[in-house]
Order: sequence, then C-alpha cells, then structure tokens
Amino acid sequence: MADNPIKSGQITREEVERCEKDHEAKLKLSKEAAEYMASNKRKGARYTPVARRQDKPDAISWLLKHHPELSDPQIVKLVGTTKNTITSIRERSHWNTNNLNPRDPVLIGLCTQSALNAAVEKAQKKAGTKAVSATSDAEAS
Repeated sequence: MADNPIKSGQITREEVERCEKDHEAKLKLSKEAAEYMASNKRKGARYTPVARRQDKPDAISWLLKHHPELSDPQIVKLVGTTKNTITSIRERSHWNTNNLNPRDPVLIGLCTQSALNAAVEKAQKKAGTKAVSATSDAEAS
C-alpha cells in the first residue's frame, strides 16, 4: 500500500492545490525531500562483473593516452581501479602490457560519458588548459 506523499513530506498540500488549478503544471518535490534525495546518492565501490574486469587496464590505457591531464585519483574513481595498476600501466610494467588495447571506458561500460566529461573538465580547469569535449576527442581518433 502506498504512503501519503503529503504526510511523508515529499510534497505540500499547496503544491497539490496549485497543480489542481493548473492542469499543465507538474508536481515538484518539497525542498526537504529534494535535499534528502540529493544527499542520499550512493557512494563507494561499484561492483564490476568478472567478465568486465579485464577491460579496466584497457580503459586506463585509453585515459592515459587521450586525457593525460587526469590525475590518478580521478582515474581511480572513474574506472574503479587502484593507483598501483595505473602506475604500472603508465610505466609499462603491467604484467599484460603487450596485450593492452586502449579502449574508451564509456564504450566498455566502466563509467558514464557525463562522469568522464566532468572529470576531464575539472582536470583541465586545474591545469588551466582550454576545455575540449571528450566526444569530439573520441571522434577525432
């Protein structure tokens, strides 16, 4: 059985009345509910299926090649890997270096395009370089 959204604080009675008067209007969450939803985002490690784990070094290689301005912690967060793996790929001492095939982490499914764009933009602002969209970068290669 569904809860009452007014009693649970998701919307206000005034909001319901406003939308009853204007049939084109859409209900909006109360400020408290919107803040709760925004603060309740899931953080931490994401599960990566076994079949996709071997793709992480390829994604790291692609990020190091196409976006060298990204810091190690940004790559760790995007791909869900360790700093040691990034260092070994950068220094070409990774156990599978000869078989690495740089592949876009978005196309592999290890991160979203919006997360990649945000990380690249943040890194470029920190470095003071001109922001170039990651999509035009991918199309050029």
